[in-house]
Amino acid sequence: MDTRVALDTSALRRLVAALTTDNPETEPDAESLALVRIFYYDTVPVVVPTVSAEIDARQDTVQGKWRDYHFGEVPDIGETFLGCAKGIAETYLDYHPDPRDCRVVAEAECAKVVVFLTLKREVLERLRTRVQSIAIEAPSAYWAKLKIPLGTPPNNPPAPGTPLAGVQWWRW
Repeated sequence: MDTRVALDTSALRRLVAALTTDNPETEPDAESLALVRIFYYDTVPVVVPTVSAEIDARQDTVQGKWRDYHFGEVPDIGETFLGCAKGIAETYLDYHPDPRDCRVVAEAECAKVVVFLTLKREVLERLRTRVQSIAIEAPSAYWAKLKIPLGTPPNNPPAPGTPLAGVQWWRW
């Protein structure tokens, strides 16, 4: 399918944690499972500039591992992109009080992604109906909408030697 999907910080952190788990035999929660399946069956998600900067600023395992999985990064270059993100984010503040959340959603919209995945209920409830050209979904809802036939091989299977290469729980 290869849909262009962007992740917020919480979804990116949850996906990287599931992909790099020290205990690959244990099946994760529903949202983490959906993120892993989206990664392997649909598309490698993109990361917008604010999310990239937040992850890089933290000194933890996600910061050190997320680039190993070759997520696409949306560059924040150019006055057009910056102006687009600033203007849209300001309009979203009428519906959602967190400027950082509004900025991330606006960056996804300006990057022309199709779907923005978040684990934040407040973003889903307040901004889902306000966005202009993208869908905002929880990972499990988006995975269900893909309607990938059971037994379909993954487009992007785990590389040999990675934690999930030898387990089956993520397979559809």
